[in-house]
Amino acid sequence: MGLAARFVLSMTIALVIVVLVAGFTLYRSSTRISDNSRRAGVDETAESIVVLEHSAPRYDINEESREKHPNGLTSDAVRFEKPDGWYNGRIYHSPATPRDPIELLVHLPHERDRDGERMHLPLQSEERNRIYNALIEELPTFTERGPEEVAPSGVTSQRVEWRTPITLGGRSTTEEHVGYLFRFQPKPAPSEWIVPALPAGEKDSLFRIILVVMIVVVLVGAGVALWVGQQIVRPINDIIEDIRKISKGDLRHKTRVRGGGEIELLGRTVDRMTRELREAQAAELQLGIREREMEFAEGVREALLPVTTPLVDGYDVGGAHMSGPFGGDFHDFIELADGRIGLLVCDVSGQGVPAALIGATARAFLRRVLGEGQDVLESLRIVNRELVRDVRRGMFVTALYALVDPRTAEVQVICAGHKVPLLRYTAADKNLRLIQPDGIALGFDKGPVFDRRLECAEFRLEPGDRLLLANSGPVLIQNAAGRELGEKAFYSCMLRAVSLPTPKFLRSIRQELSDFAGEDGSSANVSLLTVLRES
Repeated sequence: MGLAARFVLSMTIALVIVVLVAGFTLYRSSTRISDNSRRAGVDETAESIVVLEHSAPRYDINEESREKHPNGLTSDAVRFEKPDGWYNGRIYHSPATPRDPIELLVHLPHERDRDGERMHLPLQSEERNRIYNALIEELPTFTERGPEEVAPSGVTSQRVEWRTPITLGGRSTTEEHVGYLFRFQPKPAPSEWIVPALPAGEKDSLFRIILVVMIVVVLVGAGVALWVGQQIVRPINDIIEDIRKISKGDLRHKTRVRGGGEIELLGRTVDRMTRELREAQAAELQLGIREREMEFAEGVREALLPVTTPLVDGYDVGGAHMSGPFGGDFHDFIELADGRIGLLVCDVSGQGVPAALIGATARAFLRRVLGEGQDVLESLRIVNRELVRDVRRGMFVTALYALVDPRTAEVQVICAGHKVPLLRYTAADKNLRLIQPDGIALGFDKGPVFDRRLECAEFRLEPGDRLLLANSGPVLIQNAAGRELGEKAFYSCMLRAVSLPTPKFLRSIRQELSDFAGEDGSSANVSLLTVLRES
C-alpha cells in the first residue's frame, strides 16, 4: 500500500471513530433533552389542569370565543381566579355520559407584561393545541402502561400505548399511539382522559439526521484527507523519484520540489548532497588522474636517470639525484665510441606528465645526436630543430653539456639557456670558476636565433680539478621560512666538500641541501654530475 493510501486510510479511520463517538454522544444527549422536554411539557400540562366545582371557582366566560373541537369538546375563553391571582385560559366542556357534564379548566402559559399584570399567551405549537384538544376521549384499550406519577396538583399521569382502527386506501388497519393518561377525581364522579405524547418517530428522525450528518462529515473528511495526503505525498514521491535517478549515477539531476516548508528544505538538502557527491566524484576522479600521472611520471623519471656510472682511468666520475615534484628534469652520461665522456644536465619547463614526456623526448634526441660524436655545436642545433617540432609553444628544455676527453683532459662546454653555470674548481689556485657560454633553451626558436646565439667554451682539466654540473633544483630549494638557498650558498656547499672523493662529495652536498630544507621546507628535483681528475 502506498504512502498516500495509508495516510488517507488512517485519517479516515480516525475521523470515523471521532464522528461515531460524537454522533452517539449527540444522539443520546438529544434524546435525553427531548425526553426531558416532553416530560416537562406533560408535567406543565398536568399542573395547569384545574377541576371546577360548580360552586367553588370564580371565573368569567366569554361565550363569543366558543370553539368546537373534533373530539366533541367545546371550549370558551375564561378569566378565573386562583389563590395567587387572576389567570386567562379556556374552559373545556364534555357531554354527559350518562352523568352531568364535567367541566375542566386548563391553565395556559403566561408571563408578566409591562404593567406587572399576568397576560394570556397564545399556544406556541400545533402539538400543544393537539394536547389540549384531546384532553377527554373515550378511553381505548391500552397495550402498554408505564409507572404512574402524581403531580403536585393531585393529577396523576401514566405513559400508555394503544391502537386505533383506521382505513387507508380502502384497507382497514391500525395506528399505534403513545401518550399520557391523566386522572383526577372530580365531583360528582371520577373522570379519565388522554393527552397524546410527541410522535414516537421523532427519535428515528433524529437518528437519521445524525446518521446523514455523520456520513457527510466522513465523506468530506475523507476527501480533505485525500487532498491533504496528495499535497504531502506527491512531493515526497517526487523526491523519491529524484533520489532513484541520482542513485543511478545522474549526479547533475536536481529535485523538482517547490512550495516551501519542510518538503522544499528536504529537496534542497538532497540537491546539496548531490552537489557534494558530484564534487567528491570529480575530486576522486582528479585524484585518480593525479595518482596515475604521478605513477607515470615516476616511471618516466626513473627511465630518464642513468643506470650505470662510467669508469674512466684517471678520473672519478659520479652522479646523484634527489626526488622532488614530478617533472621532466634529468641528467645523463653519454659515452662516445672514441672514449670521450659527456656529462649532461637538463631542466624541463612545467611539471607532471607533460614535463616528463618532454624530458623523455629531449633525452632521446640528445642521446642519439650527441652519441654520434659530431661537433657539439652542430649536434645541439640538430636537437633543437627536431625538438621544436614536437613540443607545444611555451615548453622548452635547458641543457648544460660538458664533453671530456680523458686522453687530453680537454673539455668542451655548451649551455643552452641553463640557469646554473658549470662550476670548475682549480686545485692549483683553489678557486671556483663559473663557466656559462651563451645560448638559449631548446625548443624556443626554430633555428636562426638559436644557431646564432649558441657558443662553446673550451679549457683543460689539471690534476685535482673538479667539475660540477647541476640543474636549478639546488638553487631553488627552500627552507621552512620560504627562503631559497641561492647560487652563492650552493657554491659554498661545493667548496666545503671539493677535496672529498666523489661519493662523499655528492653525499655531503645532498646532506647540506636536506638540512637547509628541513622537514617543513620545500623539496626540489636535484640532479648533480661531477668529474674529478685524479692524475
